[in-house]
Amino acid sequence: MSWPRDRKKRSAKLNKSGVPLKKSGAVNKGRVHLTKEKKTSRSRDPDLANSWPRYSYYVYYYCCCCCCCCCCCCCYYYYYYYYYFYYYYYYYYYYYYYYYYYYFYYYYYYYYYYYYYYYYYYYYYYSYYSYYY
Repeated sequence: MSWPRDRKKRSAKLNKSGVPLKKSGAVNKGRVHLTKEKKTSRSRDPDLANSWPRYSYYVYYYCCCCCCCCCCCCCYYYYYYYYYFYYYYYYYYYYYYYYYYYYFYYYYYYYYYYYYYYYYYYYYYYSYYSYYY
């Protein structure tokens, strides 16, 4: 009779990221904090209902630093990707807003120029007409 292979691996509980949840104090506190943060963020922001909350990557990064170096590297990558994504999201939004403002300014300037040209044309037309009249 032989022991089954990977006994710990089979019985380990995994979170949504596929990382096994260990029984140490730091990881357990971090996991409870993640659950609380997930409930509050879901009730506050409906856009994050099916995703991780806003600060979950930061908390999980902190928990992984307490465990081991390899897990810390993985979590730091996720936190960096989250920050990178939001940085480009806000940059794109700012660029779109600036482009819209520039387009509106250009349209207003064109309209003003057209109105000025129209007024100038009529001024010369009436002057020319009154001169011959």
